[in-house]
Amino acid sequence: MSKFKKSGSSDASQAIPTSALPDIIFILLFFFIVTTKPKETNKLVNTTLPDVSQIQLLDRKSEKAYIYIGKPKNEELYGTGDKIQLEGGKLATPASIKQFIATRVAEMPENVKKASNLEVILEVDKDAKYGIESDVKIQLREADARKVNYISKQDKKKR
Repeated sequence: MSKFKKSGSSDASQAIPTSALPDIIFILLFFFIVTTKPKETNKLVNTTLPDVSQIQLLDRKSEKAYIYIGKPKNEELYGTGDKIQLEGGKLATPASIKQFIATRVAEMPENVKKASNLEVILEVDKDAKYGIESDVKIQLREADARKVNYISKQDKKKR
């Protein structure tokens, strides 16, 4: 009665061809290498991190802005006092921090575009004077950037 015949065995192979798999993996690898942008910061200041007894890891998903404070590497060009370096790579004064924060907020996605959502990471030399650090913190407060964290290294002996 039926025109179609069911058979228990067929001549067609059921295996998935994997000959194109290395090409697909190579294309994906090449795509990620080309599209990812490594963080490139040419630090103009020396920062020796202080030792701490407790460290808390930061949220990787939040928007961050980095500020470095320390003695300049090229003292003939920049002098011997403590200097501020913003994430972009240029040395700055405390008065230019508000503009830096405003620029970083403008780059943030629309759904979180507020200075209070920006996380500012300070990398301060352990021998830096507190006055310049205090000036930076005052400017951050005026720019409404209130999430401030410090980079440090954990002392293995204090644990």
